Amino acid sequence: MVRKRWFLVFCIVIFLMGSFFPRAAHSRILEVTITVEGLACPFCAYGIEKKLKRVEGVRSIDIEMNRGVVVLAAEKDRSVNIGQIPGAVKDSGFSLGRMKVRVTGIARLEDGKFILQYGGPDELFFVGEMKTDRKRQFSEYIENGKAVETEGIIQEEPEGSWTLRPESLKGVSP
Repeated sequence: MVRKRWFLVFCIVIFLMGSFFPRAAHSRILEVTITVEGLACPFCAYGIEKKLKRVEGVRSIDIEMNRGVVVLAAEKDRSVNIGQIPGAVKDSGFSLGRMKVRVTGIARLEDGKFILQYGGPDELFFVGEMKTDRKRQFSEYIENGKAVETEGIIQEEPEGSWTLRPESLKGVSP
């Protein structure tokens, strides 16, 4: 009897946690596209692929040598760990150029700043400069509690947070 009661309490707590911490079931970093300086030969491509395969959440890697571009696709129901990418690129002997993400998450406004939360409490992007129409669109997603999918350039800030400059926005259904 006591076990059943504890199980019931546990289920209620899990349910309530989901209610107080909104998160779209599919909130995550779907894809990361990086530019890599000096990527010139198949041996180079193999070296960087080997390091990037160790990044958490990576399902597949597509390398476009002629453009110096690497695309990391996420595993199902997981995010690519963007914090591990700069080190992996550096460890393979290359310089990281820009990073672009395709991500889904929940739009929020906190202390007057737009935020896109793509996972737990610490998995978020501070949203950088946006055109007026995108700000209005982002605000509508906040008001409606709708999940957002966006593509944009990300940059790690000196204190370790990440800034996202959205290039596109669209609402997604849970």
